[in-house]
Amino acid sequence: MSPLFGKGKKDEDKDPDKKSLDEERKESKLVSSYNLTYDQIKKQEMGGSKEEKTAEEIKSDAAKTAEPDKKKAATRFSRLATQFKKVDVKGQVEAIREQQEGNVSGLVGWFKEHKLVAIISIVVVGMFLAWGVSKLLFKEKKQAAETTGVAVADVGTRVNVLKISKTDFSDSILAMGNIKGFAQVNLGFQLAGNVSAYYFREGDEIKAGQIISQLDPQEQLLKYEQAKVNYSNAQSLYDLGAIIPSKLEEARINVELAETELGKTAIIAPSDGILGSRDVEIGSAINPNMKIGTFLDIDDVFAEVGIMEREINKVVLGQSVKISVDAYPDLDFGGTVTNVAPMVKGKSKTLNVKVQIANPYRLLLPGMFVRVRIKIFETKNAIIIPRPALKKVKGAYHVFAVNQNNKAEFKTVKLGYVTTDNVQITEGLNEGELVVVEGMEELKDGAKVQIMEYQSAAF
Repeated sequence: MSPLFGKGKKDEDKDPDKKSLDEERKESKLVSSYNLTYDQIKKQEMGGSKEEKTAEEIKSDAAKTAEPDKKKAATRFSRLATQFKKVDVKGQVEAIREQQEGNVSGLVGWFKEHKLVAIISIVVVGMFLAWGVSKLLFKEKKQAAETTGVAVADVGTRVNVLKISKTDFSDSILAMGNIKGFAQVNLGFQLAGNVSAYYFREGDEIKAGQIISQLDPQEQLLKYEQAKVNYSNAQSLYDLGAIIPSKLEEARINVELAETELGKTAIIAPSDGILGSRDVEIGSAINPNMKIGTFLDIDDVFAEVGIMEREINKVVLGQSVKISVDAYPDLDFGGTVTNVAPMVKGKSKTLNVKVQIANPYRLLLPGMFVRVRIKIFETKNAIIIPRPALKKVKGAYHVFAVNQNNKAEFKTVKLGYVTTDNVQITEGLNEGELVVVEGMEELKDGAKVQIMEYQSAAF
């Protein structure tokens, strides 16, 4: 045996336990030779001469030699038993175990050194086993078919089909954005002063002509009163002929200017709406054109959304839009595209589109997040199939239809409107036909098919 799997020949010669074990085996064979009966031993010693002796002589000779032979056999058995008692059985077991462990460790060491070879060998053996099993199973299946006389039927290629039916179809672009008021005005005074009144809070409804906020008007009121007095005096002097007409006109203009200044101390609502924000409180000192709040007209609102660059050619003015908001998940609001921006935004590459929405109940408020669906195509009684059902060959489009004999027919079709998922068929298919939508990869014209699933709608 090689050193890889255990001890060598020289080691075996030097091992006394190993040598003793071989001697015991020889003696066991010797003992088994003595398991012969007395008569068999006598026959061996006597050989063929017993056939010449009479029965009496054989009996007499047996009697003479039986006793010494029995003593001789007993002596041999006693000597062997003594030798067997001297055998160290536990030592022999330990020696055998050590030898086996040496064989295993040698085998493991070889696998570590030749890991790649071992892995490849295991894979190859596994492949041959799998191939053999599969071949055996196929052979048994073939023999069973030959024995029973039943052949395996060709059921055809398994496919899923769509039953053609005419339907209404539309395509839309999805986008997201925010609600803005139809009119959104920042409120501010044209004069410096202190706020003396602010009549509304955020969200309060405001009617047209109502005063929203007012500055302290004392200074402007005094100027107005003084201008009226000056005008009255000028009128009296003019009647007496004491002043020229231009002086009277100048006094009148001063009255109008003072009245205008007095009017600038109040902010009046231009139309019905709500107060969006209130940025100052009563007593605040303000400067001209400083923002004090926001006025919103929300009887109509706008949804501002961004359209991706690849779809901007599909959006035009007047298109119908459906809007939904998280605040009212069960409601859809209608709108119309009223403005399309003339340029695409730089980083986002989107086009800004405004959608006007009627808001009579004021459910939609500025700042709300909206989802819009812009309808870009709509048709009635159209034949629609999934786009993956098409096969393009030499510039023409084809589909596989299934006839009454469950065979595939390769039919040429003409396309109408095409979307990412579906396509409109204008020629080549009729209502009620079955079109293969799955399983056409290996299908050929005239091939037998097995229909696994029927579909009734393409979308």
